[in-house]
Amino acid sequence: MNKDNARDYLPLVQALAEGKTIEFLNSNAQWEDCEYPSFNQMPVRYRIKPEPKKIHLNIAFHKDKSGYWCRLVTGNTVTDLARVEQSDSFVKWLDHLEYELPEGDA
Repeated sequence: MNKDNARDYLPLVQALAEGKTIEFLNSNAQWEDCEYPSFNQMPVRYRIKPEPKKIHLNIAFHKDKSGYWCRLVTGNTVTDLARVEQSDSFVKWLDHLEYELPEGDA
């Protein structure tokens, strides 16, 4: 880091001060946690570790004239869940799961 590129490191230093994890792009092109970043490489070799993305999965149990069945509902807003509960066939929620997506998935 020098006076010409110090500004590029500011978000990284700020994140480090806030307790966030800094990652370093290693020679195998893999991001790895950097416990004590020295910032002696180009700024593009560092990043703030992304927060994991999570999705909510809800399993609804239904019964109608054709029998019993389950429905997987993604989303966790009151509107999403209420829409399912208002169905004439809705019986009850079987489970609510939170799934962490692998890095890179949206």
